[in-house]
Amino acid sequence: MLKDVSFKVVVLFYAVVFTFFLALSFVYPIVSRYAVYLGADPRTVGFIWSILFAVTFVLRPLFGLISDKGYRLHLLYTGLIAVILSMLFFYTANNVSGLFLARILQGVGVAAFIPSSIALTADLAPPQSVGTFMGWRSLMIGLTDVFGPSTSGRIVDVMGYKPVFLLSLVVTIIALIMLSFIAVVLSRHARKQISKSIGARTNWSRIFMSMTVFALNASSYALVISFLPAHYEEIGLPATIFGLFVSVQGLSSLIARVYGGVLSDRMGEELTATMGLFFGFIGRLILAYNPYPPLIYVSGVFSGIGLGFTIPSLQTLALRNTPSHRRGFASAIFAWGFDLGNLIAPVLTISIVGEYLAAVRVSPLPVGIGLLVIASYAYYKRLRTER
Repeated sequence: MLKDVSFKVVVLFYAVVFTFFLALSFVYPIVSRYAVYLGADPRTVGFIWSILFAVTFVLRPLFGLISDKGYRLHLLYTGLIAVILSMLFFYTANNVSGLFLARILQGVGVAAFIPSSIALTADLAPPQSVGTFMGWRSLMIGLTDVFGPSTSGRIVDVMGYKPVFLLSLVVTIIALIMLSFIAVVLSRHARKQISKSIGARTNWSRIFMSMTVFALNASSYALVISFLPAHYEEIGLPATIFGLFVSVQGLSSLIARVYGGVLSDRMGEELTATMGLFFGFIGRLILAYNPYPPLIYVSGVFSGIGLGFTIPSLQTLALRNTPSHRRGFASAIFAWGFDLGNLIAPVLTISIVGEYLAAVRVSPLPVGIGLLVIASYAYYKRLRTER
């Protein structure tokens, strides 16, 4: 850890990450459902979901390069302000066009905030503890999955959609206030880390491998998160069912997220990711077999454990040996995987199968391919080491 960054600053930084993702977690489970409510057809729902990731795909590398110039904190502020504006557009939207504008602004916020927050997490960690620090950051995101979707689902069922957007707006403003207390300290030390690392080599193969596997895992996740709520709206099931599923998934991921980071430091990020994708594959198979209560919650347990092991290990694979002056861009390339999965999978799948439920039942395929890819990579690396 940076020597003169206090424990309180690190905790506040994690709190900012938590509140940012909490604001997003209130909204993302209801986006497709809200689109159906406003009259969108299946293909339009797919485009509304994917437009955010088209924006992030374009902007992440640019923001990553800016981050590596020493502007990590500026991008955190940019991300929070963009999300605040997006919530205002969500609240005032009365048609599908309004949702497109809100999702575009949300994409700007995600593209600005996430790569810099990942890079800052790596900057704060000693080289031998990058996985552990990523695990704690991942835990913050897992906690939002426990509280956010179930809360917004209940609000939608009782009060409608607009109070959810107001709640998300307030939470993002809280994140903005907390960031202001630690911005100077984090910015100064991030710049020190960047200047000290200039000239060090970057292992791009690790970064692109993590991005590829993340894209496949994200494709599976996108099919579930974008089309299962729409399917429930179509057949008249309450929003709380999907919210509870995401909460079960998030709750089951909590210990795995921290332990996954620790395992990445101890036995290697490739093996940890392989284990995570195996659990995720089992979860998706259960979901494809029966995406209704109570079996959906069993799927949530397996999927949550899988996410808990997979995400911090893939982040560690991308960033452990990456010098600080390349971490913003490397984080952007890694996060491209999430963009690609969410950008391509929903639109392509719904265009082929044409129905929400059929699209959900495709979800085991990409995570299964990801499992084969990372397992093969881990096996190849082990062979090279033994030689």
